This record gives sequence, C-alpha cells and structure tokens, in this order.
Amino acid sequence: DTLVVTFLDYHKFFDSFDPRFYARMLTDMGVHKAFADLFLDINTNARRRIKIGNTYGRELDVYNGIGQGDPKSLFIALIYVTVQFRMLDDKHPGVNKGAVVDDRNLRCDPMSMGKALESTFDFDDAAGHLTNPKKWGFTGTNKEAKKWCLKYEFNGEKPKVHDRHV
Repeated sequence: DTLVVTFLDYHKFFDSFDPRFYARMLTDMGVHKAFADLFLDINTNARRRIKIGNTYGRELDVYNGIGQGDPKSLFIALIYVTVQFRMLDDKHPGVNKGAVVDDRNLRCDPMSMGKALESTFDFDDAAGHLTNPKKWGFTGTNKEAKKWCLKYEFNGEKPKVHDRHV
C-alpha cells in the first residue's frame, strides 16, 4: 500500500487554551460543575512561577493558557484531540490517527492526506491552535508516497520529509 504518515506538533499548545471557553465546554459535555469551576479557578486566578533548575522566577498572573503538566490540563488536551479526531472520522473516514498529548500523527493514502491536513489545520485555527511548522514532518511507505511528501506545502510551509531517498 502507498501510505503517508504525518507527524504534527502544536505550537505552544497549552498556552493557546482559553480556560473560560474550556470550562464552559466541560459543563456542556456533562462534566461535574465543581470540576469545571476548579479548572477555571486554577487557570484564571492562580499565580504561576517558572522553575529553571532549582530557581523559581517571579510570580506571573495568568490570563490565557492552562498549566502544562497539570492532570486537569491533560484531560482538556485529551478532550480537544478526541473532538478533532471525531471530526476527522466524519469527514475523512479512511484516515488513521494517533496522539500523545500535543503530538499527533495521521496515516493514510496521499490523496486523502492533503484533505485531512486541511481539515485538521482549519479545526486548529478555529480553536486558536497552530501546528508548529518547524516540528511537523512526513514519511511514506514507498517512492510514490515519498514523492508526494516532497511536493506537499501548506500556507507556504514545507514539512520535513524523513527518509528523503526516493
């Protein structure tokens, strides 16, 4: 089979979440209101410090974004990617998908991949997220797939192609 595998990474994924929107989404999806309120409070009223080595920086007030590494934030990230994958299932049923937090991969034939990527980028854009163009890449199962990978471009960006030998 001629398959293309795309590796996608978000640009500042956890910094791009609007906690007010996602707290409301949680309650709309049936998550207990106390959890949604806790999530909102932690991500709008808490103060954060950045730790580098053994040193903590000054306190930062937060307005947008959610705490990376916080299990509640991982829950929100899982919901986001799940909703995105359901959209892809609906629009592009032949696309296989996988994700680990903010790293996603799509696997399918070259013709389907271009359309699936457009839908993915449109979804991300509407939700306030961007794919990091410096950290996405392709590979293919054979020469035909790899040639497609070398030609693909989105908004003037060409992804890295792993195993360029065609």
